Parts: sequence; C-alpha cells; structure tokens
Amino acid sequence: MKYLLTLLMFAIAELLEAQVTKTTVVEHFTNTRCGTCANKNPGFYSNLDAQSDVLHITFHPSSPYNTCLFSTQNKTENDARTNYYGVFGSTPQLIINGVKISPSTDFSSDALFTPFENETSPIELKINQFKYGQDSIKAQVIVKVVATHTLPAQRLFIGLIEKEVNYASPNGENLHRDVFRKTMLEIDGKPLTLPTIIGDSLLFETKVAHNASLWNINQLYTLAILQNEDDKAVNQSAAASTSDFNGPTNLTEINTEKILVYPNPATDFVFIQNTSNPNFSCKVYTISGQLLQKTSAVENSLRLDIASFSPGVYLLEINGEWYKIAKQ
Repeated sequence: MKYLLTLLMFAIAELLEAQVTKTTVVEHFTNTRCGTCANKNPGFYSNLDAQSDVLHITFHPSSPYNTCLFSTQNKTENDARTNYYGVFGSTPQLIINGVKISPSTDFSSDALFTPFENETSPIELKINQFKYGQDSIKAQVIVKVVATHTLPAQRLFIGLIEKEVNYASPNGENLHRDVFRKTMLEIDGKPLTLPTIIGDSLLFETKVAHNASLWNINQLYTLAILQNEDDKAVNQSAAASTSDFNGPTNLTEINTEKILVYPNPATDFVFIQNTSNPNFSCKVYTISGQLLQKTSAVENSLRLDIASFSPGVYLLEINGEWYKIAKQ
C-alpha cells in the first residue's frame, strides 16, 4: 500500500511538472522590391502551409531596398528587429525559434523545420486580445511556469501583426502575409526574470492605437515571443486570432437608473433610453469587434434595427461604456 502511494505521488508530481509543446515561430525578413524574395517566398509559403501550428511574422527592413512600402510605414521598428538578429542588409532571411537559417537553404524543403519538431518548453504563453471597436487593440500576455527550469534572463516580444495585406508590389508579390505593424512592448523584447515556482506567472498588458489609414483592424492579431536574452533562443511563442475579441474588460449593467435597454433578448428592434444624456450616441459591434451600426439619439432615446442580424450576442458602446445584448 505504501509502495502504491509513493508511485501515485511520483505520478502526480510528474503530471504537475509536465512540459508543454513549444510552438515554432518563423521571423521572416523580406522586402516588396526584392526579386529574390519574390522567387523564394512562394516555395517557403507552400512549405509553411504544410506545417501544423507554426507561427509566422514578416519584417520589412529598409536595406537593401529603402522604398519598400511596409518598411516606410514603420522603418524604425522593422530595422530594429532586423538588427536584433544581425541580418540587416540582405533579404530574404529566416530566423526560426531564434536560430538564423542560412540564406542558401532551400526554404521550400520540409527539412527546413525538422530541427524544431517535437520540442517542449517549461513555459506556457497565453494571449487575451481585446479589440475596442475601430479605436485600439489591447493584449494581455500571461507567461506561466509549468515545469522546473533553469532558463536564463528572458526577453518578451509582443507584436501587432496584419494577417493578410493585398498590395501589388514592385517585385510582383500581391498577397503579403503576417505583416509586422507595430511592437506592443519593446522592439528587442522586454527584459524579464522568470518565476522559479511551478504555477507562478507574469502578466503583461499593453495597448496600441489602431492606425485606420494603414491597417485593417479585422486582420490584426497579437503575437508573442519569449526568448533567451543571451543567445536569443526562443523558449515559447503564441498568437491570438484575428477574430479573438474577448470584449471590453468591463461591461456595465443594462437597465440602470441612467440606461434602459429593452427588449433584451430582442428580435427586430432594441430601444434605448438615456435619462442622463439626451444627446448620447450608440455603436453596435459584433463580439469580434466589427462595427455594424452607429447612430445618435433624439430626445433621450433611439431605436436600433437589428432584424438583419444573425442570432447571437452583440456589444453596445454608449458614450464610452459597454453593454451586452442578445439577438434571438
């Protein structure tokens, strides 16, 4: 009996300390005026699509072509990330899990990803992403220790990525994938020291304004990379989805003394009364953050026509406060 109990305790300890799968991430340095990129990228993308759960981000440095559209839109940060790995001045370049891949490598070969398969990590990354209408994007990145480790000092990179951008570039590429738009912390990664106790975690919150003139908010998502400070080896990475929208951090109760929303759930129309502000405005969003309607009140009230909406949950933004309604 004592022997069985000991085995059970060991089994529980191993379960609690189980490492998790390390997600592979490719940092891809390319340029919209680079002919070599146009020749090599299609084969690389076919190879990438054949992989499972491999993350991808493209940076556009100003060298060797300083008029690349995506480079000019954020030259400082694209160049900084390129210099971080010491690959400035030549495209295309690949960094996989922090490891520089020789430019002479066949980017279309399955063997490109072989060294990074079946790796595990004592660290788990989780991203909660919030899209506030058309205004801004907020990310919460949780770094959790799930197993015993001896990892050195770390850096956490959090980037805002645009999944697909259609642009007829000078080198002939028309669809540009996972385009880096802006860092959400520090371009070289925020320095941090990991907890040593299993189950402990670190929370990082960051927010950036949406640049509506350059980005499509429905294509934006957050990507995080945790790597060693010394040799830049990646220990874990994670990405949100373009459709991830965890909603506002606070939802105000409907039908208070100030706001009356009825009926809820509704079928065709929702009526809103605001006794505290006769000139209030209302925006209606999907849970994913897509703006559906924007209207203003007349004499303390308004009527929203939701007859064409699909059944589900929707968000109302009324003078900066958020409410939830349901369509039957």
